[in-house]
Amino acid sequence: MKFCENCGAQMPDDALCCTNCGTPIAASQVPNHPFEQQDYQPQSAQYQQTQYQQTPFQQAPYQSAGDTGVNNKALVALILGIGGVALVILAPFLANFPAFIGLVISIIGIVFGVKARNELPVGHPNRNMATAGMICGIIGTVVGGIATLCTLCVCSMAACLAVGAANSDTSFLSEYSDFFTVLFR
Repeated sequence: MKFCENCGAQMPDDALCCTNCGTPIAASQVPNHPFEQQDYQPQSAQYQQTQYQQTPFQQAPYQSAGDTGVNNKALVALILGIGGVALVILAPFLANFPAFIGLVISIIGIVFGVKARNELPVGHPNRNMATAGMICGIIGTVVGGIATLCTLCVCSMAACLAVGAANSDTSFLSEYSDFFTVLFR
């Protein structure tokens, strides 16, 4: 490799003049290496490093290969959970409709919600639907359980009162009348 004596630019060995400044090269010039020259400093050769900006990584939304839409178990859990809550709340207003039907529907909604959550990976949008169905099922179960217990208590109390009235046992009726007096003060 040759270097120009005028500007210090690097040139091919067979060059007759500098490719940078055009200065003719002496035929007897021996190729030099930059590490052998002590006073070599290029005058016009400034190198600029190109800066590349890297765009921040953004994770694509979850989508599996066979994911075509709504998970059926998650949808069933949501429908049963909401339906169970609605039936438990509306049971007193519906003629001859037992509250325990809403309780059973809510429990089935919880089962479907748990199964759907176990099948779906974290971050899947249908997992939230399964969670909502499961929560509604839990609310329906609690409210339905309370309503069913209250219904059983009232029915058994009414049966005891009817049996006591049929037997003309006034002491029995007086005990329950004291109970209702304390309860509804």
